[in-house]
Amino acid sequence: NSLNPYLVAVLLTLAALGLRQTLLLLLGSTPHLFVVIFCAAAMAAAWYGGFLAGLLSTCVGSIAVWCFLIDPPNKLFVERADDLVLWFSYVVASLLGCWLCENLHA
Repeated sequence: NSLNPYLVAVLLTLAALGLRQTLLLLLGSTPHLFVVIFCAAAMAAAWYGGFLAGLLSTCVGSIAVWCFLIDPPNKLFVERADDLVLWFSYVVASLLGCWLCENLHA
């Protein structure tokens, strides 16, 4: 029996968040590196379960990036424009990566 691709998508994103928290303790605050981890989780989800699973991972990851990577954490509004660019570039890169993974896997 194979795992539900949407469950895998959420678990991969949560694993990326856990890895991000671990690397934060070891390396300090390097948000650009952490965005790559969430992109990889979304692309792995798309490879496993198709574009919709990758889209789910991207949505969950975008919430995680917004809440944990953008300063100040847990705020609704962005104080710096470069944080918004970081978030937007994560979403675009993840969506393009998901599309690419699904098409290469098919």
